[in-house]
Amino acid sequence: MGREWQDCVTTFFDLDATKKNASSGHGSRIMRALHGAVAQAMDNKDHFRSVDRAYTWNDSVLFLAYVGNDARKYACALRDAAEFKPEIDAVGQCHGIRRSYAVAVKGQAFPPPENTGASSDGRFVFIEASSYAMANCLRIPHCFKENPHSWYIDKRIKDVVRQLGAPAHQQRVRLLPKRKKRTIYAYDSLWLDGVAP
Repeated sequence: MGREWQDCVTTFFDLDATKKNASSGHGSRIMRALHGAVAQAMDNKDHFRSVDRAYTWNDSVLFLAYVGNDARKYACALRDAAEFKPEIDAVGQCHGIRRSYAVAVKGQAFPPPENTGASSDGRFVFIEASSYAMANCLRIPHCFKENPHSWYIDKRIKDVVRQLGAPAHQQRVRLLPKRKKRTIYAYDSLWLDGVAP
């Protein structure tokens, strides 16, 4: 991968309401089913080719796609995320959870650390994602709490991916690292190339 900063699309998925099932132990079963679905999806090398890394923890999933200056890679990253989201929804619906949401933010991935010897035995795992983009992905849905949607797309992605349709809602949100306001577009369904994924 090299040691330079790289433009990336970070897509965060979350199953809503898992915490409500925590005390019964059902929440843990939901999370394990989600983790299994992500692992199975990533095992198939022919699917989700834009995804350079996939991470999962608790009831959340993170896709990292390196995009550089290639508009097609932005579109592929969103298309793969849109194709994968129904799999997350299916896990939730099997367990009585009606809703998941996804947030896609452009960022720059941190270069890996110089000393990677600790990674050889598996005790050290470097998450190859922009920490600011991750933090923004967590913040954005809270800004739409009064008007929730299924998708939230960063303006810097929407400006590149021209195939996206008209959003259901939009809002200016202060994002890291400079706390400047940026427009976030909300969608109930993400449409690409005139075809619902």
